Amino acid sequence: MRRYPRRDLKRIHRVHVKGTRLMKTAARVFWGALYPMQSVNPKLAKKAGVPIPAHEWDRHHYEPVLPGFGGNDSMDWRAFMETLMQRGFNGPLVIENEGANSAHTGNLAATLQGFKTTVLCLAPLVWPLQARAGYQFDDSKQPALIDPPSKDVPAKTMADL
Repeated sequence: MRRYPRRDLKRIHRVHVKGTRLMKTAARVFWGALYPMQSVNPKLAKKAGVPIPAHEWDRHHYEPVLPGFGGNDSMDWRAFMETLMQRGFNGPLVIENEGANSAHTGNLAATLQGFKTTVLCLAPLVWPLQARAGYQFDDSKQPALIDPPSKDVPAKTMADL
């Protein structure tokens, strides 16, 4: 296994965790898998037998998903995370929840389940195995959080402005 110097990652400050699953729709035949459907005149599209998007998100041939929640996405998370860890990445992983079956349901419980499942899915890839706790974040290697310096800002009303 090749080890990479830390300098390879000096420009990566955080990694956004979000995935997509490519959809198998008839529109891919007309528009291609990597390109969104174009906005076209509905009458001309109907005459030509070409599908058109029902709304803005319908233009895309993928569904936003979270790793490990509701099936697999089109990303090899193990290979990606192993590469990051081998190169010494220790920055934050930011879960960007745009999951169609999670945050986009509008249901808080489903949104929280999506976050929790993603954390559990990635835990063995980024955290050490601990004897009685399983894969857990090792907070002993992180500096303690400190309160940032701040000053009280007085409230102003619209009349004050």
